Amino acid sequence: MKNYIFCLLLLIPMFIFSQGEANNWYFGLNAGINFNGDTVTAITGSLSTNEGCSSFSDKDGNLLFYSDGTTVWNKNHNPMPNGNGTLKGHPSSTQSAIIVPHPGNSDLYYIFTVGARVGQVGEFGFHSYIVNMTLDGGLGDIQGGNTDLSNGLNTNWSEKVTSVKGSECNEFWVISLVSNTYYSYKIDLNGLNTTPVISTVDYAFSDRRGYLKVSPNGEKLASATFTQYTDGSGNNIIGNGKLHLYSFDDTTGIVSNNGIELINVTTDGAPYGVEFSPNSTKLYTSTFNGTYNKLYQFDIESTDIPNSKTLIKQQIGFRGGLQLAPNGKIYATVPVSYDQGTNTLDIIHEPDNEGIACNYETDGFTLNGMSMQGLPPFIASLLIPIEITDGISTENLNNTTIQKCIGDNLTLTPQNIEGSPVYKWFYNNIEISNSPNLTFTNLQLTDSGSYEIEISTVDDCGFNTTYKGSFEINVNELPNTFPTIIYNQCDIDSNSTDSNLLFNLNYKIEEITNNVSDLEVTFFENETDFSNDNFITSPENYQVSNSTTLIVKLTNILTGCYVKGSIELNVIPTSLSDFGIRYTCENDLSLGLTDQLKSIPSNTGYFDFEEIRTSIYNLYTNPDIEVSFYETAENAQLQSNPITGVNEYSNTEIIVVISNKLTKNCDSAGTLKLQLNSLPDPEGEDEPLILCVNNPIDSPQLISLNIDGSTSNSTDTFQWYLNNTPISGATSSNLDVFEKGTYKVEATREYLNNTTDTSDDNYCSAYNTFIIEESNSPLITIDDLTIIDDSTNNSITINASNLGIGNYWFALDNGSYQDEPYFDNISPGIHQIYVADQNGCSPIVSIEVPIIGFPKFFTPNGDGLNDTWQIQGLTEGFYANSKIYIFDRFGKLVAKVNPESEGWDGLFNNKTLPSTDYWFSIELIDSNGNVKLRKGHFSLIR
Repeated sequence: MKNYIFCLLLLIPMFIFSQGEANNWYFGLNAGINFNGDTVTAITGSLSTNEGCSSFSDKDGNLLFYSDGTTVWNKNHNPMPNGNGTLKGHPSSTQSAIIVPHPGNSDLYYIFTVGARVGQVGEFGFHSYIVNMTLDGGLGDIQGGNTDLSNGLNTNWSEKVTSVKGSECNEFWVISLVSNTYYSYKIDLNGLNTTPVISTVDYAFSDRRGYLKVSPNGEKLASATFTQYTDGSGNNIIGNGKLHLYSFDDTTGIVSNNGIELINVTTDGAPYGVEFSPNSTKLYTSTFNGTYNKLYQFDIESTDIPNSKTLIKQQIGFRGGLQLAPNGKIYATVPVSYDQGTNTLDIIHEPDNEGIACNYETDGFTLNGMSMQGLPPFIASLLIPIEITDGISTENLNNTTIQKCIGDNLTLTPQNIEGSPVYKWFYNNIEISNSPNLTFTNLQLTDSGSYEIEISTVDDCGFNTTYKGSFEINVNELPNTFPTIIYNQCDIDSNSTDSNLLFNLNYKIEEITNNVSDLEVTFFENETDFSNDNFITSPENYQVSNSTTLIVKLTNILTGCYVKGSIELNVIPTSLSDFGIRYTCENDLSLGLTDQLKSIPSNTGYFDFEEIRTSIYNLYTNPDIEVSFYETAENAQLQSNPITGVNEYSNTEIIVVISNKLTKNCDSAGTLKLQLNSLPDPEGEDEPLILCVNNPIDSPQLISLNIDGSTSNSTDTFQWYLNNTPISGATSSNLDVFEKGTYKVEATREYLNNTTDTSDDNYCSAYNTFIIEESNSPLITIDDLTIIDDSTNNSITINASNLGIGNYWFALDNGSYQDEPYFDNISPGIHQIYVADQNGCSPIVSIEVPIIGFPKFFTPNGDGLNDTWQIQGLTEGFYANSKIYIFDRFGKLVAKVNPESEGWDGLFNNKTLPSTDYWFSIELIDSNGNVKLRKGHFSLIR
């Protein structure tokens, strides 16, 4: 009847070989972790190292000793008398040391070290030491000297060492690497066998640094070659680092020469830390490229392991180590730099899961000290968790909190243990059962708490072993039950009596949950669907052909617990009521627009549905009803997309639903018409109108222009505005205007609508615009002209700014009109300038203009052509008082010419003068008395 979910917690694990040996970690700068009990806790120690370290505890999780590869500290955090800086490991060696118990003597332990040399301190090589826990009053001390396992290859040895339980009950393998050769040393009942199993592979490391790990099941070995460094010039050198995965035989100690290369150092970074997941199906590596610390996962079960690579995390940080913990999680260090650590560890919470489902957490655990680059390595086989299952799923429930619901049943079964195991189950530290399985029937809240299991047995190796595990059970309350939900829906469609109807089941969720958060509601058509969790996938649009009953499941989404109920869907045949007509003025789209001259009908209008809702609500006496509006019958049935507030509509009809305010059940329905009142349509002009005024302008203005803003409706009323200011008394459709400006006419139309109801009367207004501009006919005098004559390019320039207020066109003689008040290349003589108003104000005016010119010759031969010599451009109105004198080449006055005469005929005292050049002197006097003097010569040709 109930669901359950699982949450991983940090709890006490179970191991195949042992229990507490890996429960105390010491690493970095005085940092440590304790995995005993229900909670992982931060501790401190005496060890201070940038890289390698190791620690070991007894089977009950009591600390024995720990080391940085040079010094060994006892459980009181004091150096052992013979182990104070005397070991040949090194704090700057990647792994530095690993601790392995003597299978034949529980008082003896081996420390295996791999050294490093920094500056002139330290040495390379592979060595072993014995710790005897009976020495120094039971605190332990180094017994004897060291055993050199380097086989004469010390100077080339790596910084890598790892260990795993052998296939036999009483043996371990310790593995290290030099160049391309793996050395496997066996430890059995007789102790350390100093004759190694040697395995040669194709790849020879190019750098000593990087981790070496064996999978917990003893079948795989991963080796990281770390090559990144910063050169003397500060350049980042990534090198050619590698990550190889080999097969390992835990019976023979042989590393197979079948290495798979997994990392592209250029794109992925140089590999440093490596670790396997508890079930040995996933391999993790941390890399560094000079800037970023990256974590990758590989699926060892994949047929293409290199291509199974998944980037789990990328962050700014230095290289760091990885280590599987007793709680089944992998912890990661991500220091800032070689010398600067952090006070946190990152965590891979579920390392057996594929890809990002491994649940990587940054800064997941806070330390009392500082983590640097290393974490203590352990015998890999110490870290294989045992499984506890519930018979429903294959998920391992060890180290989890089991979420159940009141009334659930639960049976917990640990995996099969060899030998003749004895079981003890504990609840809150009180023994409650000796059965292999722990069974609960009809769980209650009182069953919540902490549970532990102890399994004691003599295994096939003859060891007396006690396995411990723990988990939490959290029994959750059920959601509150609810009565059968009634959902009445009006049949609102084209056939209101056919019982085919849509229901929006989600509309009832609030009633079902009673507004309690974290509850989920699902609906089912029948028991079979309920049993198969085949819920209705579109509850917001559920169609029925007749009234029916559905199953309702109310689930707490946090706990998965649920209760079951029902909902009745009742189809109510409905005859639609008529809720009348609501009127509003058509919207004017010009409102709010700048430079808009007239109203723009929109064919839409705003309707206030809250006001309409109130008016319909007031028709009813039942205060528990609510009024809803919908555009379509489907929306009304589904009670979706209701119309609220003020909305814009054209002429249309909407659906009105009267329903119960609490249950949302439909009581009745009807239709409501929305009707627009059109805007008036006053006349106007898109182009400016011209008011022709006198020149000069009268004051006050005597000339007017009539503008007509009438509409198609004789009952409309009007108001005129000049430059947006109302004109007093201007309330007719026509207006006489006497000045320029922007004239707006606003027409208002009254709509009585329902003549029996004065409350729905509307007054709709619209406007149009007339732009009035002033202009006039020009006034021009000779003073408005600038004349250049007696030149190679005679011209006339008109001062247009002095002619009037209009814009003018100009023409010369019979030429075309032009905008430019300028003419050039004009021949000598008398010309006529015409000026016209471009806006059509009359009359067109003209002025006579002289262009003075002096002939270069004349031919007095009586042919009618050039028979006399006279100045061109002289008229009675221009230069009438001018004086013209003609001289021969000796300076003798031969003629005095009247400006109004035909000119000189070549005679002197009625005698013909000879053909030659003659000189003239002219005094031009205009009508204003202005004098111009001109002199020159011409030819008489006979």
